[in-house]
Amino acid sequence: MKGQNDTPRQAGFPLGEEGFGDSFGDIGTKKNRLPEILRTILLMVLLGAAIQLSFSNILTYILEANEQAAAEYEQIVSPLLSMEPKMIFRVGVFAPVTEEILFRGGIFFLFRWLLFILSGVFFGGITNAGYSDNALRLAFLKEPVRALEEEGGNRLWQKRRNYVYLTANILQALLFGIYHGNIYQGCYAFLIGLIFGLIVLTYHTIIYGIIAHSSVNLFGLYMDRILPGPILKPAEFALTIGSVFVVGGILLYIYRKRI
Repeated sequence: MKGQNDTPRQAGFPLGEEGFGDSFGDIGTKKNRLPEILRTILLMVLLGAAIQLSFSNILTYILEANEQAAAEYEQIVSPLLSMEPKMIFRVGVFAPVTEEILFRGGIFFLFRWLLFILSGVFFGGITNAGYSDNALRLAFLKEPVRALEEEGGNRLWQKRRNYVYLTANILQALLFGIYHGNIYQGCYAFLIGLIFGLIVLTYHTIIYGIIAHSSVNLFGLYMDRILPGPILKPAEFALTIGSVFVVGGILLYIYRKRI
């Protein structure tokens, strides 16, 4: 976490530090920026593949206990697994781009902004029981939670900032799960939404979330063609556990990069 006297990180609208002008976010210096960007892109592709492999297998294990639920889920996802070009484009490009712009760009930003305002109204701590001109400017034009740091810069504000981030992330992920329209997709969409929210908070851009989202969807389409089959149950279980550890390791790396 940033210390009391640290200069706050400049972060713009969630599409990048300065909107679309810096789409790949706060990553590296100008000299080593390209290699770091490429490493992060590969990391997002690996994260998406590991999420799809682990989550889909875990869901399959759960549905095996209920044949009716398994049949319902198969009916829901079978149209999405079509290998027609328009479906590949829809699943691999259109859905990731539009959903990340809507949920991690617009809704996530809106929740952070609203929670920032509410935190000042109900818990105070901003000068003169209101907002300074600079705080309001930051709230509307820049990263809203940065205004907390600009106004306070102490542990209380950092803790409040963390609560704002956490609450906003949970709310946008919950809406993302509901958006999928059924309990099966909704549950893992909620978890995936939390992961993509963390990516935005770490890199200050939705670009990497789009890449990870696209990787999740495309690996779901091509998984049966990539993996050799049929796979014995013990090997499948070991692959699932390994994928869970890959997801956990990458998330730990992302989280440690953030703090």
